[in-house]
Amino acid sequence: MKKIKDKKEKLSASSPEEVVCVESSDKEEMVCSRGGGVVKVEAKEPPAELGKKKGNVFVGTINFFAAPYQGLKESYEKKYGQARKLFFVDLILLGVIGLLFGFNVYLFSSKMSGNFSWFDFTNTTVGDGVFGTISESLLKTEMKINGEVRAVLNPGEDLEYVILYSNGGSKDIYDVAIKVDLEGAPIDLNQFSSEHGALRNGAVVWTKDQIPDFAKLTPGTKGELKFKVSTGRIAEPAKALKFEGVLKSWLEISYKLESGFGESHNFKTTVREDKFNSDLVLESAARYYTPEGDQLGLGPLPPKVGEKTTYWIFWSVNNNLNDLGNVSASAILPPNVSWTGRMSVNLGQLTYNSARRQVNWRVGEVERYLGEDWPKRGVAFEVILVPTVEQVGSEPELIGQIKIFGDDKFTGEFLEREGVGLTTNLIYDSLAGGKNNVAK
Repeated sequence: MKKIKDKKEKLSASSPEEVVCVESSDKEEMVCSRGGGVVKVEAKEPPAELGKKKGNVFVGTINFFAAPYQGLKESYEKKYGQARKLFFVDLILLGVIGLLFGFNVYLFSSKMSGNFSWFDFTNTTVGDGVFGTISESLLKTEMKINGEVRAVLNPGEDLEYVILYSNGGSKDIYDVAIKVDLEGAPIDLNQFSSEHGALRNGAVVWTKDQIPDFAKLTPGTKGELKFKVSTGRIAEPAKALKFEGVLKSWLEISYKLESGFGESHNFKTTVREDKFNSDLVLESAARYYTPEGDQLGLGPLPPKVGEKTTYWIFWSVNNNLNDLGNVSASAILPPNVSWTGRMSVNLGQLTYNSARRQVNWRVGEVERYLGEDWPKRGVAFEVILVPTVEQVGSEPELIGQIKIFGDDKFTGEFLEREGVGLTTNLIYDSLAGGKNNVAK
């Protein structure tokens, strides 16, 4: 910077300080000196309040408010930039609030017009509102299956659910809704029936639409809800692998403490778990020919009065769901059927009690199906039929009612299954078809 003038002048007594200013040759900068200090001012023209110009030298007082003003200006610009960002955020929030307000107006108008069900079980597990433990609920409930608080079930069994409810509090409750959830074991929903309950997405629901009293339930009011379903039979081993062996059931409850568009109070009961016994079955068949066409039996076919005809009885055990112990089977031979002693056994022990005319098969341990194929586990034995005159034209019984027993290790239950007896109608023997009635 090139110094043009270096001149000092005394200010009048009224001036607070002496200031000497020097302007650069390019007039882009000016340096002012006060009391030994130096102040730079980046401006072509000094502010009017600096003083008077004397040539290229300006003499006057320093404006002590310039620095604070500059700080305020920078602070304002910074805050303004932040405020502008916050403005857009506020604008978005205002839009969201507007949408929510509009939606609430829609819900209120829909409820007033009767087109809106507050407790929509089809889309939610419980209604919107306050959640609490079942012990806090004013609505008391109890669920029974086939009259039992705890039951052991069997595949294919029909189930009747009964839900007992009561307002156990001292206040009226409104817009009551009860839902029963089912999970685990296969349920045949085609067999569902209920006088009032509605089936929705595999659950059973009651609201004030089904039970008018649920619009307002006064203290002490009691009632019961019922529905029936059937459990699926485990017909294929592959289905057993997906079967958990337990039917899970629980209740979801909702109500309001005030009538109208109020807050829901929601509760969920503990899950009830009812175990299933295994699907133990004794498969039984009578044959004269093998499936390949070889002859097993001897004597006339169809059987004739007074003549001997031998048949083979085949037994096998079928079990898919649970491990079993102490499995055994038995059957009684009719008076005109006798035991020959010929047999084939690949599992357990087969004996005959001549005094009781009873065939006994002690099987022992039988595991559940684990996904691996196995040969039929069973026995085969021969019997002789000598038809009587009274049996002409009929299908005589070869073996009486069959029973199979066992201990279910999963449920702890003693299982007893019964099967029908076998006759000369050999339904599994196509080559013997039509040769079942006794001839003279």
